[in-house]
Amino acid sequence: MRQLTGNRNMKIVHETSPRIAVDVVRTLRLIGGPIQADDGLSARLVNHPNGPYLLCELDSFGAFLEFEWTGKVVRSSGNYWAPNLLHDQHPLRAFVPAGTDDHLYLVGIRFRATHGWADALLLPQARLCKPVSWIDWVAGRLPDWKQREAARIAEEVSRIIKEKPKVQVIFSRIAIR
Repeated sequence: MRQLTGNRNMKIVHETSPRIAVDVVRTLRLIGGPIQADDGLSARLVNHPNGPYLLCELDSFGAFLEFEWTGKVVRSSGNYWAPNLLHDQHPLRAFVPAGTDDHLYLVGIRFRATHGWADALLLPQARLCKPVSWIDWVAGRLPDWKQREAARIAEEVSRIIKEKPKVQVIFSRIAIR
């Protein structure tokens, strides 16, 4: 088994829902998910030298965030995850722990064939105490609203990604506050 260690520029991919993907692009913060008693970004290294990853029950969310990792890669197991390191746990995953604020750059977003920008939209809600919200609510019922909003979001996201911004991975318990 070949081990990836040292400083490398690597492409990693994280699958999530279209709505969360757009939120990550807009905020440049990825909220770590405590899935396996850890907090961070589970991903896959593109073209890992040891072959493909095992399939995961969390696949099929619909949107792929593509990152470039420019920092150190370490082979790790256990339950301590130092931030600002890419932990290679092939064949399970690649892991970037919460607390990481360096080396992770957003370089792309793509969708499964069954998903797209429209899946990132929420229909506007009308609120009795906010009459202005009724304008958005009515606009959301127009036949071409979803297409126009999807195009607007695609342009916004494209503009942000073109800058190749740095993304932070934050602790889920901090994001809840």
